[in-house]
Amino acid sequence: ECRNPDGELLQPWCYTHKNGTNCRKRYCDVCNLLAPADVLSCSKLIKQDPEFCQTAMQRFACFKSCGFAQSPSTRKTCGPPKVPSDGYLDGADKPTYLEGEKVIIKCSLEKISVNQGEMLCTASGWTTLESVCNECPDNWVPYGSRCFFIPPEKLDGIEAEKQCQSYGPSGTLFQVRSEEDNAALIHYRKSKQGDYIDAVWISGDHRLGIWFYTNTIIKMDFVKWPENLLSSARYAPYKCANLFSENMKEAGFWRPRACDKPQLFACQVDKKSTSKIPCQDRISTRLCEKILKVFPGLCSENTFMKNAAVFCRKSCGTCAEKEHCEEPHGESYTRTSKKDNIPAGQTMTFDCKPDYYYVSGDLKRACSTSEKFLGQAPVCQKKPVPVDVNLNFVIPRPDTLPAGVVMLFNETNLRVPYPGYISTWYYYCRTPGVIYFLVYRQTQSSFTYLGSNSVKCQVGWKWNFDVPKSEQIAVKKDDIVGVYSSDKKTLVVNDCSDAQEKIMRNPAGTVNDITEFKSVEFKEELYFIPSVGFHLVPERS
Repeated sequence: ECRNPDGELLQPWCYTHKNGTNCRKRYCDVCNLLAPADVLSCSKLIKQDPEFCQTAMQRFACFKSCGFAQSPSTRKTCGPPKVPSDGYLDGADKPTYLEGEKVIIKCSLEKISVNQGEMLCTASGWTTLESVCNECPDNWVPYGSRCFFIPPEKLDGIEAEKQCQSYGPSGTLFQVRSEEDNAALIHYRKSKQGDYIDAVWISGDHRLGIWFYTNTIIKMDFVKWPENLLSSARYAPYKCANLFSENMKEAGFWRPRACDKPQLFACQVDKKSTSKIPCQDRISTRLCEKILKVFPGLCSENTFMKNAAVFCRKSCGTCAEKEHCEEPHGESYTRTSKKDNIPAGQTMTFDCKPDYYYVSGDLKRACSTSEKFLGQAPVCQKKPVPVDVNLNFVIPRPDTLPAGVVMLFNETNLRVPYPGYISTWYYYCRTPGVIYFLVYRQTQSSFTYLGSNSVKCQVGWKWNFDVPKSEQIAVKKDDIVGVYSSDKKTLVVNDCSDAQEKIMRNPAGTVNDITEFKSVEFKEELYFIPSVGFHLVPERS
């Protein structure tokens, strides 16, 4: 199994010998540079299809048999890196660096640097780092005028406060001053999952019957004790306060605790003044805009906002400048979002006008700091053309479809875009088995079964199943595709059940066999991202 989890070695590697602590490893030639290899039964595939090496989706899995070759790469070198104006090189500089070497750049505006970035020597030169200083320490959450963070270690209440103080002059346990503060802390620890949902120390110091913020003489105006908790005599001697574990029925509330119990803790520091911090993107505006083309919601959706605020500060529109984009006027498409004028980093959505069909382009686009929309303008035509839906997202994934469950993919990017016929299904399977591709039509809260195609799935690569003309399912705009298998570990998916932000919410229902497709009741909701796509044509082909 090839891996390179920390990105420290030149390329993916695998163990070739392992005996206790005696291990040997070698690099994996995943790019077929040194010894081209096949990963499928290629001779059989080529025999079945003489055009396989020219046209088949799987041809690059037959690198050797198809006679593909690449020029061997040589390890390049880089000169000294160009350090950002607000940073300094951590360690001695060298005249030459080998490809794969990294350097650490720290913020020069701090006596004790809590911000740092890294630059990597690549075959094309150093990766770009435009800025290294930031309002908050790395990995902390910007929040109003403060930054907060839950370290991974567990300490008692006294040591937790000392640890928070070590992060800077303003460091202390997180002061929950309002319902909004409480909700922000709960949201953060839920997003971290694992041990982070356990009880957490917050700022609170009980003195003579009055609660103060820790190490201050400021009384706590906002508190979140469960009803009647403070009237219990058992809590009177306790000096510290924590946020209940998410597993408790009192989740979201606080309780007084003896300070000697080791547990997680939330720290805060004041944001650094932005007057000395250059307002620019840490990883270069070019790279931030490249990401925004693929993920327009980078700056505005909860899933990405934390990292976006750190690495793409300028592109996300958080600087003093007020760049904006005005609604573009296309003949064949129209705006569907509310505002006709949006600031940099925000998004505008579009759809084809009535009687027009979507062909290509981006229906959701982010505004850039150059006051232009990123991505491509939508292309809509009077007549529909064949389109691939979700093909680029049919990729290897870590989890698999549960057996015996019909699951529908009720998301905009997987819905049928226009009336026509599904002529091809795309999929990625881990183990052999029979899977059924299904189509349903939604009417309010109910789903009507339209048809299915069964496939004995092939494994280890992105595969396509061309549906015989007589079996192609007739569909209408916004029909929903789904999948079912009675076999285990077939189709690969991402299981996002534990994620705080549910990217896809899929209606699901359990059936005993395929005869129940028409009567299945979709009472469940699963949070899976599937490796499924389809080819839609206006007429049967």
